Amino acid sequence: MEIVTITDASHAADVAQLGKEYTDWLVAAFAEEHQHEVPGHVVHPVPHLDGDDGLVLGEGGRLFLGLVDGQPAASGVLVRVTDTLCEGKRLYVRPEFRGRGFGRQMLERVMSDARDMGYTQLRAEVSVLMREGIALYKSYSGENLESHEPFEGHEGASWGVTQHQVFMTYQIPAEGAAMERTS
Repeated sequence: MEIVTITDASHAADVAQLGKEYTDWLVAAFAEEHQHEVPGHVVHPVPHLDGDDGLVLGEGGRLFLGLVDGQPAASGVLVRVTDTLCEGKRLYVRPEFRGRGFGRQMLERVMSDARDMGYTQLRAEVSVLMREGIALYKSYSGENLESHEPFEGHEGASWGVTQHQVFMTYQIPAEGAAMERTS
């Protein structure tokens, strides 16, 4: 998979489409598994992209598109929280591309760019419905991953699904140290 960094909102349509597929699936899954209706007006396919304030397309963030044979297959978003803390969002692989390690490749790219940008921690807010995603984050953890209470301003609060989420913060290895999987 080729991972492209999107630097301009006018070129973000493919990532926004992947984000819409992800959020449509997640809203439907919450309704089916948890009998919870998520209000449509709070769902953003790519948070912070509309009216980007530099959190995604500026110096503090990144927007990634994974391509397989020129076809959009995966997405990832890196959002600045503080000078040392960032958040990974919308790490998504289309169903027809799953099982080939593309989620792992995208997460490694997000973590690598985060480290290169000076971040020392990457946090994630993951739905309990995303079992594979939770396992992927945990596979890189070792002693570097901390599960914790919801962080302030988390997206799930506006969706009303906090009780169905896992919150993690990953300590990004220093430059030169490998981002090794532990399982």
